Amino acid sequence: MSYSLNETGLRIWQLLNDGLTLNEISERLQDEFDVAPEKAAEERVVNLINELITEKLVEVVDE
Repeated sequence: MSYSLNETGLRIWQLLNDGLTLNEISERLQDEFDVAPEKAAEERVVNLINELITEKLVEVVDE
């Protein structure tokens, strides 16, 4: 099975790999992609991450 991500999804993947939180990723995307409003960016991040969790491509880690 293979997966593909668009440019925004790839950036979210990279930022997750860098250890950023959901809020940090949302803020970074707003700056890099000129995404507004804040709520829309956060929803997109959460939706993609939930999909990645469902597919067992990432896991939630409490620190």
